[in-house]
Amino acid sequence: ELEVEKSLATTFLHDLIEEVKKGQRGADVLQTVRTPIGQVAGKIIWEAKRAENWSDKWLEKLKDDQQDARADLAVLVTTAMPRGITDPFARIGDVWVISPVVLRA
Repeated sequence: ELEVEKSLATTFLHDLIEEVKKGQRGADVLQTVRTPIGQVAGKIIWEAKRAENWSDKWLEKLKDDQQDARADLAVLVTTAMPRGITDPFARIGDVWVISPVVLRA
């Protein structure tokens, strides 16, 4: 979670990167995308999962969190990609699923 937050903060300097506090309902990070003059362009909610096995339940929870946060996009960063996905990123329904290596690129 901290890696995601740090990567976003150092990459998207104009954006507001907010950690969702532990114990608080919601995903891990909320990114408010802003133009260089500070105009809000949208919101992205990020969830990080460090696990050995994929769970479809993560998608449902993240979609609920996305709706609660009124985010435009949802991204799940996971060490356990869904079965059959060999690329480092994929879109499953309305959720982008990416490997942590994508954030390091």
